Amino acid sequence: MSVILYEHANFRGAHKHINGRSEANLHQDGWGDRVSSIQVLAGSWEFWQHTNFRGSRVILGRGNYPWVGSVGISNDSLSSVQRRGSWPPLMRTPGLILYENANFRGRHKHIINYDEPNLHVDGWGDRISSFQIISGLWRFCQNVNFGGWSTVLGPGNYPWLGAVGISNDQLSSIQQVTPALSVSSMPSREMVLYEHIDFRGDHKHLINRGEQNLHADGWGDRATSLQIISGTRWTLHEHINYSGTRANPPTGSHRWIRDVGMENDRLSSVRANMIPVYIKIIRGATTNIARDLNSANRTYNQYDIEVFSLGQETNTAWALLDLDQPTCFLGQTPTDEEGQLFDFERDHAPSNIVAYYLRSTSLGVAGCAAFPANRPGVVVANGASRWTFAHELGHVLGLSHVSNSNNLMFTPTASIPADPPVLTNSQLNTIRSSQYLV
Repeated sequence: MSVILYEHANFRGAHKHINGRSEANLHQDGWGDRVSSIQVLAGSWEFWQHTNFRGSRVILGRGNYPWVGSVGISNDSLSSVQRRGSWPPLMRTPGLILYENANFRGRHKHIINYDEPNLHVDGWGDRISSFQIISGLWRFCQNVNFGGWSTVLGPGNYPWLGAVGISNDQLSSIQQVTPALSVSSMPSREMVLYEHIDFRGDHKHLINRGEQNLHADGWGDRATSLQIISGTRWTLHEHINYSGTRANPPTGSHRWIRDVGMENDRLSSVRANMIPVYIKIIRGATTNIARDLNSANRTYNQYDIEVFSLGQETNTAWALLDLDQPTCFLGQTPTDEEGQLFDFERDHAPSNIVAYYLRSTSLGVAGCAAFPANRPGVVVANGASRWTFAHELGHVLGLSHVSNSNNLMFTPTASIPADPPVLTNSQLNTIRSSQYLV
């Protein structure tokens, strides 16, 4: 997002995004003479007193402006905004987004490169049930002014606070550990839906996920325009559960949803067609992660599915480098070491697949997907073939072994002659019904 306008000082109240366009008349969107604070995230912009870029003008570059009066703009007097110079690519959302309901539903609030010592001032204290951290490290605190218990979290999707040990509706302040715009960020695929034509009205973010039922969030049969910030495999569906008429819009801004083949106010589900994976490397393992991701996508891309790495980390955990894993059957009771491994760094990915790269297992296999309940993941050991990672992901998605040596689910994977391996229609139906394909 290039510019965010806020109705109140200190980035509070309702907000409006401006991304990849100028706004000649903010009154059309109910934002004329309403802005009290501004964040410029990229580029240089002219802020005008009247519509059609007339009247007094103030030029602002990248920065946080918590009170428009301090930069020469009268409060509640802004009517148009114009980009200076050439247009940059659409900019993804940085910082973090707070949601009032689980699974990133309900109203939302952005925090970008500043602290929030008192969420109650903005009506957000003791109200948050899920959040997304797109960039930065953030401390989440029980009480105002960063008091009470706290926990520090980095980039990731957190669909339910309880999954990372935070009590629901119990957050009152949030603090940057390091500046959110200059530290680690989560690779992302992002779409923004808008209620009205030309990117006006209310909006909804979809980041590294789709939405199986937009009606559950009040967004069914409501979207009229959209921006695809990144990603090329998004599909729009007329009905819930990814059914009915579908459209595959390209990356970019689409001022009217009918221009991309979907009737206005008929959108009920959206899919990113991603298998999001976090990669955790136990120090001492021999890895070929670039090969593995490439091989996985050579297979899944044939069916318009992307295996997407949300990030990777190398951690020292000598006890887990050679895993005590006497069997490999999904649903088995995990050994102590398996329990530790599949819990390891789970705070970044409570509901996503985690790929753990280690040196060996006591079972002697190069890959296994026997993850404990509610902790989806795969193990990849030294000596894995180029198809092992993709094969184990197939198990997480619900696939079983097959006898066809050209199929991804043949074992041993080192004996698969096809390049890339194939999947059957039945297997694809299983994958498309998996909760891990978002």
